[in-house]
Amino acid sequence: MKSLVSIFKDTEKTNYLTILNNSINQRTDYLSLFDIRTIIRTNIDYTISKSFYIKNINKYLLAGDILTLNSSINNIHQRDINNLKKLATNILNMEGQDSDE
Repeated sequence: MKSLVSIFKDTEKTNYLTILNNSINQRTDYLSLFDIRTIIRTNIDYTISKSFYIKNINKYLLAGDILTLNSSINNIHQRDINNLKKLATNILNMEGQDSDE
């Protein structure tokens, strides 16, 4: 079975980013970062830290809050919010490069 990354490499796709979301499984550390990179055979471009885990995320979702715009979330998780902003900027820049071709 092939991974998505290997399919991208086979089809010579280069306009993708790899994001490791550590905030989902906060209590599991089965694989190290090295192990993950070895399995997927590519570098990880962005990492969302374990500290970005939000216990009552449903409260924000049901209220219609956008977490990156919420001031209390911004204050508590500044590093991860900045990482998400960099990711979004990078994606927008990648799309702009694709339209030029």
